[in-house]
Amino acid sequence: MHMNNSKLIVLVEPQLKEVLLFEWAMKRLHVRNPVRVMQKTDELRDYLLGDGPYGNRELFPLPAAILLDLDLPGMESANFVFWLRNESNCPDIPVIGVSDFEVSRRVQAFFDLGLTSFFQKRLNLEDTLECLRRLESLEDVLETDHQEALAH
Repeated sequence: MHMNNSKLIVLVEPQLKEVLLFEWAMKRLHVRNPVRVMQKTDELRDYLLGDGPYGNRELFPLPAAILLDLDLPGMESANFVFWLRNESNCPDIPVIGVSDFEVSRRVQAFFDLGLTSFFQKRLNLEDTLECLRRLESLEDVLETDHQEALAH
């Protein structure tokens, strides 16, 4: 599947309900970017390195942004952000952290590792939509059918 020149967004989220909520919000905002969903950072690391089946960059382009669940088991999310910023060949990709917890010392620790932006997961669909609208780090990434969709 060729993705044209569209800017890919990768979502790392193991919970199906969260993936569906994100997809709903993107559709509601008329976002037409391709989205690749992964459940673990190991898969994303392989993807970014072009390892295994991900070697063809025309089929598997580097993402324009990564939305990363910060609530993954153990230190998985923190280790990934550190690796991306310090050891990968693509350290400038924006990483937007998504979590159930509120802004706290824990979130600050992710910013210290190189997190670009953060928003708290919301169970309310309208709140989730509003969070995505306000994500400044995605303004240059999101491709919408209606440019005004992000303003409303």
